This record gives sequence, C-alpha cells and structure tokens, in this order.
Amino acid sequence: GESLWSRDIKYMHRIGVLSPQDKLVLFYSDALLSFKDDGNGLSNTGVFSYWRDEDTGKVSTEVAKFSDIADVKYTHDEAGTSTIQIKRKDGSNFVLYTTNSSSKLNFYIDLMRYWKNHNGK
Repeated sequence: GESLWSRDIKYMHRIGVLSPQDKLVLFYSDALLSFKDDGNGLSNTGVFSYWRDEDTGKVSTEVAKFSDIADVKYTHDEAGTSTIQIKRKDGSNFVLYTTNSSSKLNFYIDLMRYWKNHNGK
C-alpha cells in the first residue's frame, strides 16, 4: 500500500473504497495498464474490491469493514485461480479473484490477522 502513487490513493477515495482516514495496508491489481481498471485492497479498517466493466466503463465496488464481516473463506484450484470470499453479517458477500502465488496467500493471511484482531478472536 505504501508504494502506490498518491493519485492512485486519491482515486480510491473518489470511488469510495477508502476514506481519507484509512491506511492502505496491502493492494494488488490484475489490470495491465491502470489501477483504475481493477484493484483489491486491505486497509486498517476493512477490505475492498473494485473493477471497471469493459462494456459500460462503469466502476463497481465492494467494501466490507472488519466489523461487518461474518466469515472469510480461501479456496484455490489446480488451474491457478484462488478466491477469497467475504461474507458480511447481513448475508451479502463478494469474492476477490486472485492467482495461486505467495503474495496473494499473504493477502489472505494478513486479512485474517486484521479481521481476527479487530474482532478479538
């Protein structure tokens, strides 16, 4: 998170996945040209995902504060795809799609640590 340009952080503020008070801990993106097309992040207060629809150009977002998360599940397959499913206490959920690499596993491990520390587990 600390290695991102300030313009990238400001973009995350504008689309509502980070507040100015949040500290970005980890971030990754599968976008080839711009972080504005796709991103997943972990802040000191929660987790988020955003992506740009290729057809409409509209940006969609998902955000969950640690206090709103009921469960987190990590799965991976032989094809090299990993998912982190975030289930909120209200029953809604979203999925972060990643690759089977150590950096993505570290994202899951850090997410679990922050979530458990926030909830006293």
